[in-house]
Amino acid sequence: MTGENMDGAAPLKLPNGIDRDKLTEAVRTSGYPLQTVVARELSADFGVTEEWGYVDRASQEHRSLDVFAFKRLSVASERLEPSLTMLIECKRSDMPYVFFAAAIPQVPPGFPYVVGLPHAKYQLHQAARGSIEVQAADFLRCCEFPFAKDPVIAVSACRVERKGKALELSGAAPYNNIALPLASALEHYRNSMRTRSANQPKYYPTSTFCVCVADATLVLAEGTPESPLLSTVEWIRLVRQETLQEDRFWRRAHYVVDVVQRGFLGSYVANHVMPFADQLAKRMTDNQDLVLSGKGQVHDWSSWTWSDIQPVGR
Repeated sequence: MTGENMDGAAPLKLPNGIDRDKLTEAVRTSGYPLQTVVARELSADFGVTEEWGYVDRASQEHRSLDVFAFKRLSVASERLEPSLTMLIECKRSDMPYVFFAAAIPQVPPGFPYVVGLPHAKYQLHQAARGSIEVQAADFLRCCEFPFAKDPVIAVSACRVERKGKALELSGAAPYNNIALPLASALEHYRNSMRTRSANQPKYYPTSTFCVCVADATLVLAEGTPESPLLSTVEWIRLVRQETLQEDRFWRRAHYVVDVVQRGFLGSYVANHVMPFADQLAKRMTDNQDLVLSGKGQVHDWSSWTWSDIQPVGR
């Protein structure tokens, strides 16, 4: 082709030995065009940064996340201005991803992630028994909102790969290309949003989600080894558990990634993420003093709801 392309761009001129069709295919499968589509779709309602930089938690190398999306919410109070953040990786694959449903589906502790509050941990008191420490999402009882229970929870994922005429499942690609980058980006963002003072005039809590937008077929595997049941899904919640060492102690960390099919992204944001973020923001701003205090009292640690919690000493 000579002259300008149909969209007015300059014609493609390649070095000798570079095949146009093969280059086009390499670009198509790279994920970068998908990143552009996702960024453009979100930019109508979010502040969007492409190639958002973070430091890898293991190697300490500088890396970049495909899309960082931020939105200040309309609900606010005198000292709290909530917001919403999505950390997004974009993946394209001609081969399906297969997710294995959890036998005992449970929302992990600390999900969804809420950063930017005055306290990293909250004290939950029970009369005559003392107190325990819980994460912000657990103190705020995020598990009560529909968003926490909406999708099927998966504990592992694989990508289908060809081996000759057969198909095999590989767990390396989803873990290395989806879970690990998002976990590192989340830890970097958490550290950057740590409260510097317990007496700030205003705090900016942000509900933070790790999201993989996949231009691929998402398959849910259930049933038994003898009779597996396979179905396609548009959204699935992948939970990864890690054991981390801090000083001389070990702790368990959960990283949760919402894997969303490309065509479902608009519905995911408008009908699931945004309603949750608004509901949580209202819960925090309506109970500003309780949230800022960093502690609350309930009758029973093992069974309580948000409506049960009271200021300590009441």
